[in-house]
Formats: sequence, structure tokens, C-alpha cells
Amino acid sequence: MQEQSRFFNLTDDVPCVWTSAEILSYQLCNREYDCYDCPIDHALREHFFRESMQHQQTVQATHASPAEPLRADRMYSHGHCWIEKRDAQTFRVGIEPQLARVLLIPKSIVLPSNGQAQKKQQASVWIILEQGTFPLVSPLNGMITERNAFATENPSAALSHPFDEGWLYELSCKADDSNGLMDYLEAKEQYEHDIKQFNELVHNSLKPTSEIGPTLSDGGVMLQHVADMLGQKKYIKILRTVFG
Repeated sequence: MQEQSRFFNLTDDVPCVWTSAEILSYQLCNREYDCYDCPIDHALREHFFRESMQHQQTVQATHASPAEPLRADRMYSHGHCWIEKRDAQTFRVGIEPQLARVLLIPKSIVLPSNGQAQKKQQASVWIILEQGTFPLVSPLNGMITERNAFATENPSAALSHPFDEGWLYELSCKADDSNGLMDYLEAKEQYEHDIKQFNELVHNSLKPTSEIGPTLSDGGVMLQHVADMLGQKKYIKILRTVFG
């Protein structure tokens, strides 16, 4: 039996985000408006991500772009940081790539000062976004010995190259404080669960309403990122719910 499709255009009650924004003039939907699994939705998000990164550094990687794989030589925290043991007492810390993938490009990153004591599970880094902040908690107890000046001067590097030049800080621990950290296999399972929860919350929040707002034809602005569809404050709230 032929699969049933739904045809709609701008004069109908349209649940499709891309049709509502007048990026598509019509859409044939045989997925019951399940945008999360829609290949057209994925393709359009990838297209606008590439275009926006070419013209402005104001948005982050979209759901269509894959996160960098976790590295087997690192440990990982439940607070979505990676930890690299540099010597017997020194550890380097950065953002794990799944979180880096869904964060918005920050306006700045506030790192702890050299010599500042860090307590496990307390906020140590603040990521400053246009309409909010996102905290990263310390994965270890210790003392800050080095801050990555490159990350503070180029905050987007913490997201685009989280394992390399985007590392955040190093701290010294007097005793082995790695209990409670995960290896990369444990972290992979945990982070995949978290990103699935995040995607579900975003998808549910994107359910259409009766008010679609201005469109391109009457002076509206083309949306570049899912956070623009939700509103940054709501997007940040979801980030903090899952990853905070």
C-alpha cells in the first residue's frame, strides 16, 4: 500500500518549522511531522550551520554535525569534562566534545585564577553566552596551576577544539582524587544518554504553536540555529537541566 503523505503550503495550518519560516514553500510529509527523524530537517540544519560559520562566528555546531569521538587516554567526569593526567599530581581539564557540540559560541569564558583552590562538584568555569551563563563544575579537588590564555582570548576554541588548544586549566592534586571519574567507555554510554535526553527536550520544546511570528516576506530574519527557534534563554535552560 502506498505510504500516505501530507501536502501543505503557506495557506494551510503548517506544523513544519521550515515551511513556517518560508525557507520551504511546501513540504510532503509522511512522518507525522516527526522533524527529529526527518532527513530534510537534518540537511537544512547542516546547510545553515555551514553558511553561518562562513559569515559570522555567532553560532555553534548544530545537531547535524557529529561530535569528536572521546579519547581513550582521558578520564571523564559526570559534569562533562575530560581530565588528562600530566604527571603524578597535575591534571589538565577541558570540555568533553558532546557538550561542546551543543553549547552556543560563548562571548567569553571565565576561568579560575592561578593559585585558586578548587572543590569537586563546585562551579569552576563560567561560560558567558549572549543571554545567559553556563557553569562547569570542577571534576577534582586541587589548586589551579595554569590557565589557558588562548581559550580566554579565543573562547570558541574551547568548543571547536576541546581536546587540543581549547583546554581550560591545569590543577595540582595532593592525593589521587580520581575516584568517581569515568573511563572513555563509561563516559561514552553516559554522554550518549545525556545527549539523547537533551535532543528529546529540545524536540518537545519545538512543537509548533498557533503563532509563528514574522516570516521572511514581511521582514522576519532567517533563523540560523535551533536556539533561535526556541529562544536562547529557553535553550540555555535545557542545557543546564541536562548538563549543568
